[in-house]
Amino acid sequence: MVVPLAMTDFVRFALAQYPGAGWKLGRGDAEPGEAEDNFVKGQRGGAWRIRSSYCDTTKSELFITVVDNLATTPLPQPTTTVGTATPSTLAP
Repeated sequence: MVVPLAMTDFVRFALAQYPGAGWKLGRGDAEPGEAEDNFVKGQRGGAWRIRSSYCDTTKSELFITVVDNLATTPLPQPTTTVGTATPSTLAP
């Protein structure tokens, strides 16, 4: 969704308002043009990612997901693709 805030303004909002509403924030992560964090309150939780991907710096793209019961929600498992190349075959 598009929010009418600059990315840094949304992050400031989340850091100020989520804890006051009882949500515990994670450690968060940020890099140029993007920030993300997760949040938990009781059995509910979720995560958000905000990006400043618009020419209009007063708007940002927000992706947010929330689950009602973290205990019964299956979490995605990371996967890797194992290649057959050995390190010696990858060298120039």
